[in-house]
Amino acid sequence: MMMADLLAEFLNESKDMYFLTGTRDQALDLAARLHESGKFFVVTAEGGHLGTKSAVFSHFSVVMQFPSYFGWNWDALNECIRDFVEERRLQSVILIIVEFQGVLRDKKSDLQILCDILQRCGATIVIQCAQDVAQPTLQKLRQAGLADIHDLVLE
Repeated sequence: MMMADLLAEFLNESKDMYFLTGTRDQALDLAARLHESGKFFVVTAEGGHLGTKSAVFSHFSVVMQFPSYFGWNWDALNECIRDFVEERRLQSVILIIVEFQGVLRDKKSDLQILCDILQRCGATIVIQCAQDVAQPTLQKLRQAGLADIHDLVLE
């Protein structure tokens, strides 16, 4: 997908989820280009920092600058992500999670909760994964309840 087409797609307010099979650098380049357009508020999260439930809470609280009263549980994560998106409603929020294969590797139930939160948060989500682990990661996402995830192909 060409960058102009991608910008138009992301601006259509669909708040979809996308699966990017590619390198970490491609995902970070996408984040930079979307940010430079001035039309998006882009947040990048590192899948390698999201291996446990407490790590998910910690990393998201930093990258999304959660308030000090963040409760360190799933309900609080859901509320703070939604508040973060709502506070930036004049721009479309895009959350890019790089190297997603590292997210909650051993906790299927926690991954299901996180995926549910991401699906309903009001932001566009881009999940990046390397080619060699793309299929198992995509299967894991679908098992966690993400049936409606679109392939994102960059040209």
